[in-house]
Amino acid sequence: MKFHSVVIDANFLMRDYPLRGNALQKMIKTKSFYALEICIPEVVRDECIGNYAKDMEVASKELIGLSDKLDRLGLQGVLSKNTVAKKLDSSRQKYTRRLDDFIAVNGVKLLPYPAVRHKDVVERMYQQKKPFTDVGVREKGYKDFLIVASIEEYLKRGVQDNVLLLTENVADFACAKALSKKENPLLPLDDQYGLSNVYVARSATVLFSALSSNIGQSCSSEVISTFNEKLVRAVRVRLSDVDAELLLDMFGAFLDVNIEQDTIRCEVIESQIQIDDEVDIMEAKGIIKVSFRCTFSVDNFDVQFKIVDDQFVFMKQVKDRVFQERLPWRGEWSENFSNVEFSKEFLFEYIDIDYVENNEGVTRELDILYLSVSRL
Repeated sequence: MKFHSVVIDANFLMRDYPLRGNALQKMIKTKSFYALEICIPEVVRDECIGNYAKDMEVASKELIGLSDKLDRLGLQGVLSKNTVAKKLDSSRQKYTRRLDDFIAVNGVKLLPYPAVRHKDVVERMYQQKKPFTDVGVREKGYKDFLIVASIEEYLKRGVQDNVLLLTENVADFACAKALSKKENPLLPLDDQYGLSNVYVARSATVLFSALSSNIGQSCSSEVISTFNEKLVRAVRVRLSDVDAELLLDMFGAFLDVNIEQDTIRCEVIESQIQIDDEVDIMEAKGIIKVSFRCTFSVDNFDVQFKIVDDQFVFMKQVKDRVFQERLPWRGEWSENFSNVEFSKEFLFEYIDIDYVENNEGVTRELDILYLSVSRL
């Protein structure tokens, strides 16, 4: 079962207001690999913006209350109300731009509001068809209905393959019978919507498991298995001889990280291989998971001169240590980190411009010069 696109619901985006979470970034970075279109309905965009403003209002009231409490404790000025208010107001405006930029820069398709008749919506409410199943509040589910209607109009524009709806609110979308069967995590949309080629994924894990069916193969399982084994060995070689390019790919910084070689584990999650026999070229791409333990050192110089910043994969550990030890961010210090666990997924690409499917081709190792990896 092949999927043409993924439609993202607001509850998934609202868990990640900065739009930098692993699941969302993985979806964006692998969309070409899975030949996938990422869609956000316009109603979801507006819901995210509205809820961000609401959440900021709640945070503003909590911070003002904390400021008043600190004042009563004789700690006037520790938390400035005016400064907080300005930052919160600025954040509201920035979030709209951030979300719109995310949509534009990453080629996300914005599904416009559907052209549905108000009469049809009201009739559906009184018929208690999904998502209008709450008798006490008939209008509950209106935004969910608009999402499905947006998908329906999107399908009418020529989308032939299946569509995945990523949402945590499966009860209002998924088939009730399928919901009662826990062995199938991927759920069909309820029959009341009349869209048989739309499925519901309740998590990114379920979504990526379903997307495995998008991987087409034009070569045998033996060739794939052999390549995967050689890929694992090639990645281990690169890890044992760490170069500047790999440091940046893996850690997001040109910092000396000592990898404990006996702890290295590599697992090929997905691999797609294309072979052109006429010109003897083999191209492979996919996802590989790399895990190991390591040690590294960071000092104030690394931080001040941006050798390590928020892109550094271990920056949380660094910030936690600085906070725990009360180290001055701009003062002089040096900290060692040992037995740090690393586990990340990477996109890989490999090309063999002299591929021959014979004994020589089977035994020859991958040339690491033609192997590229990038962190998801």
